[in-house]
Amino acid sequence: MDIENLIGRSDRLKQGIFFTKHCIVNNIVNNFDFSNIKNVVDSAAGSCNFLIGLAKQYRDINFYGVEKNVEIYNEVDKLVSTIPNLHYFLGDIILDSFPIPKCDLYIGNPPFINFSDLDKEYREKIKPIWLNYFPHSKGFKMLLGDSRGDIAQLIFALTVDKYLVDKGEVGVILPNSLIKGNSASAGFREFSNLKVNKLVDISDDNPFDNTNRNCFYILGEKGSVTTFPIIYKTKARNIRLIKISDDLVEEGTSILKKSNYIARQGVNTLGANGIFIFKKEPPFESQLIKPLLKSSDIDPFHYKPSYKILFPYINGKPIDEETLQQKYPREYNYLLGYREKLTNRKSRFVNKCWYALFGIGEYTCKPYKVVWRGLGAKELVVSVTADVIPNQAMNCYISTDVEDEAHYICGIMNSTLFKNQLKLLNEEGAKSFAQPNTINKIYIPKYNDKNSIHVKISSVSKQLSQVLKEEKLLKLEILVKELYIEEGFISSSTL
Repeated sequence: MDIENLIGRSDRLKQGIFFTKHCIVNNIVNNFDFSNIKNVVDSAAGSCNFLIGLAKQYRDINFYGVEKNVEIYNEVDKLVSTIPNLHYFLGDIILDSFPIPKCDLYIGNPPFINFSDLDKEYREKIKPIWLNYFPHSKGFKMLLGDSRGDIAQLIFALTVDKYLVDKGEVGVILPNSLIKGNSASAGFREFSNLKVNKLVDISDDNPFDNTNRNCFYILGEKGSVTTFPIIYKTKARNIRLIKISDDLVEEGTSILKKSNYIARQGVNTLGANGIFIFKKEPPFESQLIKPLLKSSDIDPFHYKPSYKILFPYINGKPIDEETLQQKYPREYNYLLGYREKLTNRKSRFVNKCWYALFGIGEYTCKPYKVVWRGLGAKELVVSVTADVIPNQAMNCYISTDVEDEAHYICGIMNSTLFKNQLKLLNEEGAKSFAQPNTINKIYIPKYNDKNSIHVKISSVSKQLSQVLKEEKLLKLEILVKELYIEEGFISSSTL
């Protein structure tokens, strides 16, 4: 039977099961000299693609595999039971123990599953084990909520610790989120019991059948300390990565430092979109109805709002109920019809103002906003808006009182240098791709209208908001590089 079709695609995705193509397996195992190896382990062996060929080739080496899925195990066991030096176990590598000695080599492809996608009972079981390996992980506080941390990092750390000898080697496939992700994956990047020799991106090689997953394989050695820079090999080139705080960034191009601007999420109705947001024309005209941006409304340097929102606020504060009733009776009566639903929203702010929106302050009402899509974007796309409200579900923003300053920020964020920095911090298309906590890590110098480079960036950005021209885009790229050279972040050789 075809083992890879034993489980339906949807179930494979839920369980993080991805069978590795033989060509990728060969690329990984060819990095190792098996003449001095006695024992090899794959702690999430699946179909044993990593082990069967090697076990047949090297009869004097013992190979150990573990598989959690009963269906896969039963089918594969029929194949491997005739191979005397391949020892295949059924169980959970995280929770169970196995008669596996310390091995000289760890190879394989652990399951890719976000913690937030695991069932609650299993999360509770593995929580103390996670804390044991990553006690200072910032991402653990998010595990019961929207963490994008991946169980692959726990399996990897546990296997290296329990089943690998000192100086033992690794060749393991892992999701790109572990080197590009937010704080949920920072624990992996802090893992100190392994020297990383090389990271090889294999996303373009389509390593798994019937699915696209961005991933890399790691080559390393247990018990030594990683020296930087690390080589991160991609199809296009070799990237030299250095570590700054929790993040891995390209050597010579880092612009990581706390920004002078605060990125924020847009307005959140807390489940009341159908009341406050209008896809078509609102049922009445009102000074309190503002244009609202959704994700597809933003292009580089351009925007066109397609929705509207009832915004009962002045200068970032909710209009008090008496004033709303007297000065805006239509708006008040409209909201009054939904009072019970609005009151039942889960927030302490509802007790103070039953028609309150969330994520709002004086900054929300500033005249100019630099807006971008924060969730699931493939690329950072930024525009300057005026008198528009960003939607929390998709869009983030930086607000300012000065139009020239807004165009300056927009120009920097639309540059290749800024976008590449973001891509090294987080994975394109990830839920948290360009969220405020990530954008705030990338340095944007405070706008100075006496600085000629600042003024030129603003001017070119403003011209691009009127007409997109290739020569203007190229000019912007040069100006942004000059800016960061002036700030001492990159060398003049990058021009």
